[in-house]
Amino acid sequence: MHVSKEDYLRIIFELNNEQGARIVDIARELGIAKPSAHEMVNKLIAEELLRKDKFSKIFLTNKGKNHAKKLKHKHNVIRDFAVKILKHKESEAHSEAHKLEHAFSDKSINKLKQLLEKGQVEEDYEESNEGNSLPNYVG
Repeated sequence: MHVSKEDYLRIIFELNNEQGARIVDIARELGIAKPSAHEMVNKLIAEELLRKDKFSKIFLTNKGKNHAKKLKHKHNVIRDFAVKILKHKESEAHSEAHKLEHAFSDKSINKLKQLLEKGQVEEDYEESNEGNSLPNYVG
């Protein structure tokens, strides 16, 4: 099973409270071995996305929190799209969102959000819509 750094940030964000997260909890939630979790946590500490206190509790840094919040936002937009537009069940939509949240650009997420909120996607000023065979609205 491949676990991305975004998966770690998401799990730590969900586990994280004022007491911090533990390696054992992160590993359990991700379904991986503790040594693997420990290795990635150290990499994320080096990237300044996480910090560890003297009791080995793990916390998101501000940079890590921002990244995790952005990922959660992407997940929620994709989940809402899957439920409202694609008519998936909530559990299915959650699974699809988890797979796609890593692949969608910020621009695509913003367009999906526009579609959900306004029923249409505004054309980019710098781009032409020529050759686009799909309508820019939900009918």
